[in-house]
Amino acid sequence: MDYLQKIRSSVAAQVHSVAAQVNLALPGNPILREYTVGQQVASAGPGLCWKIFSATRNSTKQDVAVWIFEKKQMENWLKVKREEFPEVLKRGVSQLTRLMHPRILRVERALEESRDCFAFCTEPVFASLANCFNDFGNMPSTPKCLKDFSLESIEIRHGLFQLSEALAFLHNDTKMVHSNVSPSSIIINKKGDWKLASFDFLYSWGCFYTR
Repeated sequence: MDYLQKIRSSVAAQVHSVAAQVNLALPGNPILREYTVGQQVASAGPGLCWKIFSATRNSTKQDVAVWIFEKKQMENWLKVKREEFPEVLKRGVSQLTRLMHPRILRVERALEESRDCFAFCTEPVFASLANCFNDFGNMPSTPKCLKDFSLESIEIRHGLFQLSEALAFLHNDTKMVHSNVSPSSIIINKKGDWKLASFDFLYSWGCFYTR
């Protein structure tokens, strides 16, 4: 009985710790009122600046992922970078929300900004490809599901094929260039599908060649 009680106490402490971290990151953000946020599962985006948490929509119990960018990350940056980078991120999320394709990460809730952070929701996330390659930047620890994790060759081939479909859609249908395809911008969802994300540096063909 003492052993079971210790397990219950440990789990409760972990849940309380996660809730406290999220509440600190999302004060006043509407996302926190609409979703119950769990453990951090991944990081992604430029410099892995986005923290990605498992979450559930309160009204429907739908599983989602909550993405959080904490503005305190920029405290020691030059003023010009502190002013430019948030605009880059907002543009990226706006483009991700607008673009609809099975191989592009699906946004479930548009970006919300509060004093301390940006937050938005997507379909459930397993990890970024960067995390799968053992880059755990902006994460408190290595998720259990990624310890000793490796992709099989058939998974890599299938993922690259899915990525090529996303890029074909961008280039042929929207005449846009992603400009930042990298492990940090490729998301593996809970079903194992590879999805393109992080459209922070998206350009039209015309802008790309005339810059």
